[in-house]
Amino acid sequence: SGRVNMRFHRISSIITLVLGDVAILPPQIPHGSQDIIAIDGLMDYLPDRYLVILIEKCLPYLAPNGKLMLSSILPTSDEALFSNFFQWHMVRRSKPEIEEMFKMLGLQVESRIENNAIVIKAQAL
Repeated sequence: SGRVNMRFHRISSIITLVLGDVAILPPQIPHGSQDIIAIDGLMDYLPDRYLVILIEKCLPYLAPNGKLMLSSILPTSDEALFSNFFQWHMVRRSKPEIEEMFKMLGLQVESRIENNAIVIKAQAL
């Protein structure tokens, strides 16, 4: 367990975890300071226009060559079950739809599919 704690200590000295409202980013995070901004699962709940706003809000915080990492559930056959029976409404986008949205924002996009989800890595051109 000492090894795990030491490993976590080294990581915590280089990673800043910020919890809060993504619409109001804390002032202690300066523009151009983040190598990676990771947003897991949030884009599944945002209509296109709000997803675009979120991405545009994050971009100024990226360092040169910084990357924006997002994940999303792909469209699957169980979508109707979740929406109608469980009332769990999600916006499921295909890989081409997601890639096109990021490219329209002027971002270079790399994506891969893992277990019915897409992982997107984007950075400014």
